[in-house]
Amino acid sequence: MAQSSFEKKIAGYIKEHGMLERGCSVTLGVSGGADSVCLFFVLLSLKEEYDLKPRVIHVMHGIREEEAERDMEFTAGLCREHGVDFKCIRKDVPKIASERGLSIEEAGRLVRYEAFEGEKTDRTAVAHNKNDLAETVLFNLLRGSGIRGICGISPVNGRIIRPLLCVTRTEIEEYLKGRGLSWCTDSTNSDNDYSRNRIRNVILKEAERINPRTVQHLAGAAAEAASVSDLLDREILKAFDDCCREEKEGISIDVIKAKKLHPCLFRGIIYEALCRLSGKKKDIGAVHVRDTAELFDRQSGKSCDLIYGLRAKRSFDRVLIEKKKAGEENVSFRISLQELLKKGEIRLVDGRILSAALIEGDDPEFTKVSHTYALDYDKIVIDSLIRVRQQGDRISIRGGHRKVKDLLIDKKIPVDARDELLMLAHESEVYWIENLRTGFSCSPGRDTKRILKIRVKEA
Repeated sequence: MAQSSFEKKIAGYIKEHGMLERGCSVTLGVSGGADSVCLFFVLLSLKEEYDLKPRVIHVMHGIREEEAERDMEFTAGLCREHGVDFKCIRKDVPKIASERGLSIEEAGRLVRYEAFEGEKTDRTAVAHNKNDLAETVLFNLLRGSGIRGICGISPVNGRIIRPLLCVTRTEIEEYLKGRGLSWCTDSTNSDNDYSRNRIRNVILKEAERINPRTVQHLAGAAAEAASVSDLLDREILKAFDDCCREEKEGISIDVIKAKKLHPCLFRGIIYEALCRLSGKKKDIGAVHVRDTAELFDRQSGKSCDLIYGLRAKRSFDRVLIEKKKAGEENVSFRISLQELLKKGEIRLVDGRILSAALIEGDDPEFTKVSHTYALDYDKIVIDSLIRVRQQGDRISIRGGHRKVKDLLIDKKIPVDARDELLMLAHESEVYWIENLRTGFSCSPGRDTKRILKIRVKEA
């Protein structure tokens, strides 16, 4: 069958970004949804041109039961019909989310990419499209990301390729309908308790009422940001080599040289140092860069604790970023709010019981329970975590914000007890501190529709 204009568009995008080489083996992530079914057929149309050796991985998340079995059978049947190797991997994502302190969304993504990593093929093709790119840009902006977040999703990341980033979800569905192809619909896509779904179903829909080309414009902005970010990264690496040196203890930065840099390069070399020492980029944010940067204007001996067990300290004419020694790092506790709400309560290692419940409207009974706090659920970011304190945490008060560290000092909380207090937070914004207070920004009011009750009961 001759390639359609839609398939030619994607084939051109694949060539532009060098995604495939002749004779390479490719793992396809196929869920049974429209996007992945489209990916399946487009790559089949390129099988002869590239002499591809495709195989399909289908991950079952242990969430939708009968619906998930339907999707698996559909995908398996698709592979049988077209002679493509099929493999199903079953994982209990809710359990993994609970064990690792992740949201269901984060755990699902982690499980999928771990499954892909286990397949030793030359490429792994996933079905992100232009709408996914737009949603990611918005999601990152709302979380407070900088230029790297605006870049969204890259077409190629190591072995991972995304051939559909050049087409919209509407184009995908029109292609499938035009060929008389069916696909499965995930019922959880309409559940707006998930951040991604709310962006897709509410925010983007409203934006498209203002401008129907919102998705295309966001994708264009992401491409422009990626180009600028690439240039900036090159300059940051040059500045890093000039100002920084790797030492036995960690990475030290020359204060005089660093302070002469443009602010973008100055923040960039700090971020680069944090990433290199932690081996991660996830969750390293502006607050950690800012706290480190403040040391460049302070006297020798000053220090601050950072994410992933890192510490920065001023030492004469240098700032050293190092890993704390064994025993210095606080034992952290993390569980997603959504997972706690599903469980209702969990027992902590010291015997205390952490519980949370969501109620509609007013509930006079909760005030009768000791150390139970009420928050307006709809004023809380859905992906919030219950965790111990972190550097840079702040809580809203009437008229602004206050550092959690200063609040704990004023309340005369013993130093050794401060790192054991549980907090409900999203990034550095704290909504609740165990047995102490809630943030002013999420206090229930006349318009509150859903109340989150949360408490820690002593053993």
